[in-house]
Amino acid sequence: MPEAALDDGVLDVVAWVHADDGRVLTVRSRGRDLLYLPGGKREPGEDDWTAISREVREELGVALDRSSFGLLGVVQAAAHDQPAHGQVRMACFTAGYAGTLRPSAEVTEYRYLQPADRALLSPASQAALDLAIESGTLTRELAGCGHQRTRAAQHGDGTGPHGDSVASVTARYISGGREVVSVDLG
Repeated sequence: MPEAALDDGVLDVVAWVHADDGRVLTVRSRGRDLLYLPGGKREPGEDDWTAISREVREELGVALDRSSFGLLGVVQAAAHDQPAHGQVRMACFTAGYAGTLRPSAEVTEYRYLQPADRALLSPASQAALDLAIESGTLTRELAGCGHQRTRAAQHGDGTGPHGDSVASVTARYISGGREVVSVDLG
């Protein structure tokens, strides 16, 4: 799969959805105006686990926990900052981790965002945020709080719980013009 393209301009990527106290972990890559979920393109021959664990290790310097690894769902949305692709299909995974978060490689910062700060996210990351809220990965009580703002950018303080539980539901719905699909692994 050259350039991880599925077909006709759809870019196939993997992402790590890590929730902490009603917030979602995001990253900013060098030169990008919006935030993204940690993750990226699969290398030729990589399965989901290998791709997402490699991407997270490269971007944030932590090791994902395979025993807690699970599919949250798949979203598709408009591509952002990908001129060769009109859409992004993003397989979203949850997993605990070991280590201290620190920006690495092309990542210049990481932040925990409240759902109210969704405008700071790429379209596919917004769709994944919707999926995380719908599935209960982000608590509904905190997800609706508009008064809480973006947590300051993190630069390696390692805060946050490790070993978040995997949450998934079976659903197919349209959110903001994007089709969102979640798969129940249970």
